[in-house]
Amino acid sequence: MAPQIDSSTSEESLEPPPSALRQSSTARVRLLGRRASQILTSRKHSDVAFRDPGGLGGSLRAPSVYYLCNEFPRMLEAVGLTGASKVHEIEELIFRPESKDAICPRDGQRGCAFVDTIPDGSAGRATHMLSYSWGYSMEVITNSLAAYCSRSGLDPRTTYVWICAVCINQHRVQEARASGREVDFEDFRSEFAERVTGIGHVLSLMEPWYAPKNLSRAWCIYELFMATDVPACKLDFIMPPCNDRNFAAAVINNSVNVAGMWEALASVCVCHAEASVKADKDNIMQLVERGPGLCALNDRVRSKLLAWFADAAEERVRHIIETGTLSEAAHACAKGASLFNIMDKSDTAIEVCLACCNRLKSENALDSAEGAIILTNLGRALTLQGSYTMVQTTFESALAMYRKSGTLHTSFGATLLEFDSVRLIMQGDPQGALPLLEKALAIRESTSTLVTEHGVSLITSMAVAKLRLGMDDEAIDHVEEAQEIGKACQGLEKSPLLGHSDLIRAVALARQGDLEGARGACEQARQRLNAVGFTRCNRTTRVLAVEAYIKVQSGDEEGALAHCLEARRTYNAAYIQHCPSFVDLLETEAYVRFRCGDREGAVACSQEAKRLMELGGYSSSLLLSFKDHLQLLDSTRGKISASLRHPRRYIRSLLTNKQVKSRRAAMNDRLAASFGS
Repeated sequence: MAPQIDSSTSEESLEPPPSALRQSSTARVRLLGRRASQILTSRKHSDVAFRDPGGLGGSLRAPSVYYLCNEFPRMLEAVGLTGASKVHEIEELIFRPESKDAICPRDGQRGCAFVDTIPDGSAGRATHMLSYSWGYSMEVITNSLAAYCSRSGLDPRTTYVWICAVCINQHRVQEARASGREVDFEDFRSEFAERVTGIGHVLSLMEPWYAPKNLSRAWCIYELFMATDVPACKLDFIMPPCNDRNFAAAVINNSVNVAGMWEALASVCVCHAEASVKADKDNIMQLVERGPGLCALNDRVRSKLLAWFADAAEERVRHIIETGTLSEAAHACAKGASLFNIMDKSDTAIEVCLACCNRLKSENALDSAEGAIILTNLGRALTLQGSYTMVQTTFESALAMYRKSGTLHTSFGATLLEFDSVRLIMQGDPQGALPLLEKALAIRESTSTLVTEHGVSLITSMAVAKLRLGMDDEAIDHVEEAQEIGKACQGLEKSPLLGHSDLIRAVALARQGDLEGARGACEQARQRLNAVGFTRCNRTTRVLAVEAYIKVQSGDEEGALAHCLEARRTYNAAYIQHCPSFVDLLETEAYVRFRCGDREGAVACSQEAKRLMELGGYSSSLLLSFKDHLQLLDSTRGKISASLRHPRRYIRSLLTNKQVKSRRAAMNDRLAASFGS
């Protein structure tokens, strides 16, 4: 935690004089909050710290997780406190009283940091730094650290965590506050950066999962900023096990709608954080703005939280698959796989589905309603990866199982019909997809599952089908219906699925000539996705592709090509060059290059898109199709010319095809092993 203590329940810090606030950003700033004074006072007479940062008096000396979990609780009991006691209570009744008579090895004066009263072995050089709030209870901190060690395979005895309340000399903090000592903000920033660099690993304690307290504190935001801004520093989010269970109940067991997760992500906004001293917040926000910016920091925090949610959900799903009943395993797997697919983590969805299939197969229960549920979600994940030759077989098997078990007219059956309709759209038959979508809609209405995230997905798929049939007005009507459903469910309006519906609206409006409306729909999609941590993934690159289409329609070919290249860089960085959304991008780039007069570049992109579609067993992109324009190209001549003039690009595309074939062959082998011949 940043070395100035900040808690909404602790004492007020002195306000800086107006003259200090009027100084320039490079001048001295009077920061009388406790954290800034802590880190500067810790520098006095710190030769020992420089010789041995983890030794007695060292600047990086920290308690072990084992000590905090197993030995420190006895001190709490001795003064009448419990694990539920807050840090600010413990600081007043233990940290200062227990260290008041000891000589500080840092400055030779009476009163030392509490960590200097802990013997070697139970304290050592910090391996991690904790970012937290003094409003957290001790048991929240210790339980989170213990769970982190267990999950990460770390020995609690040799895992030392730097915690400001424990590791900073609180006696000097009190003296600094009483004297109104001036602190140079740049010195403070530099010193804190050195500490973060020296430790190299920040743990941000997020509790509760749906509204973390530390994100409401400006100094915690500063710590997140430093952790993401300092090179080679690692940032992890941790939570107590009870949060894991609560989160699992919300998104897996469905005691609360999964929309709560999207709401939690969207609520992250560092500019709303508060500090006991207003000048502290102002300077922190200015520093962040001079660095990555508030929006960029928001995006970083949300992306990290999104990754944690995905990991926590996967861990819980796998646990249920291994220990639950067959019905519990299948339903948890379906819920988890659906979530992973929305998160653009189709690989994870496939893995948990295969794990559940193996469990069902081992108990001779694969040919059942539970087996149909798993195959439905497995097929969806394969669809997102562009493996349509496997998708059709998977869906056909699931349909047979639903019919055999008499469960087709259920929410899960409606999901299968919707997903199979998307397969037909991608295979060039949107007209054939409509009857399946209508049947799925009837099931959703009869099972009262339309006003849910599943309902949003279904209506959005109907919009895609109408868009591909050229029925733009009806597509827009479906988009509006999907968004009305989103508004009707608390938190669901933040779902990334609605960002997808915004893109459908954008394409339809652009085709109708309403470019301004199309731009607005794209911006809405981008804002929705960014608000829940989707910054560099399939969904955001699809936004770039649609924006490129709008730009080229408005005559900005250069800007359109720049968007295509930015999207390509994202795909290349994520190694996802074989999915259908990448094919959308390739066809869009081909069209843009065609409009720019780059015939050979257009041919190269078009041929690459065709090769990927042939490998995946589908014949059409999802949102954008430019077949009428691209058929004007002399594809044979263009392919030869592209291979001669751009040999590296051509060879790279062949290598990519080989990698995709190899990956899909491996997936076929795994599916065969899971389902039998």
